[in-house]
Amino acid sequence: MHDPRSTPSFATVYQSDATPGRHMQGSCAHFEMGALENFEFPHFAVKIPHVERPAFKHTYTGKGKWEVLFRNHSHLGNTAGACLIADLGPGMVTPVDTIPEALSVITGWHITPEEMRRTGDRIATIRQAVNVREGLLPKDFTMPGRTVGSPPLKEGPLANVTVDVNTMVSEYYDAMDWDKETGKPSKKKLLELGLDDIAKELWP
Repeated sequence: MHDPRSTPSFATVYQSDATPGRHMQGSCAHFEMGALENFEFPHFAVKIPHVERPAFKHTYTGKGKWEVLFRNHSHLGNTAGACLIADLGPGMVTPVDTIPEALSVITGWHITPEEMRRTGDRIATIRQAVNVREGLLPKDFTMPGRTVGSPPLKEGPLANVTVDVNTMVSEYYDAMDWDKETGKPSKKKLLELGLDDIAKELWP
């Protein structure tokens, strides 16, 4: 179920997440594997035009901005202590707005969709900044060839499938405004997210 040859976008999160190799960080793969009927995240004020799952699944370009959306939503759920199966699992057991509504009830804050989006973005960016500080580079994170079909299997349901993980990761980095060589979030991105202290450390 979590094999990138079957659900290709898992390769993106396995290779590009700050703590790689984990399917629990959220990804477009949750749509590819049938968890969601539509791309719709009301708390991010985003309703994405209808896409056909089969065509989307083995398309390796144009996914970067949607990968950001899924990943940032998942960061909100993970930090809120929510169950990913209920949040992005098969059938969407709970409505996608449950976590933002619960956070508002618990904290008393009236959190806007934009604040929700920025919170998920900050979580992802801070996690990435820790890796940059510790000297980890994007090239240090690679997928074993077997997991992405390189070389592809010659028979079976995944025969002739090779996942273009590098293209998907590259587009994710572009969408996050992270440097693809150093992994460093841009100074502009850090300041936009209110992470001035991190900007000063990474961009002295």
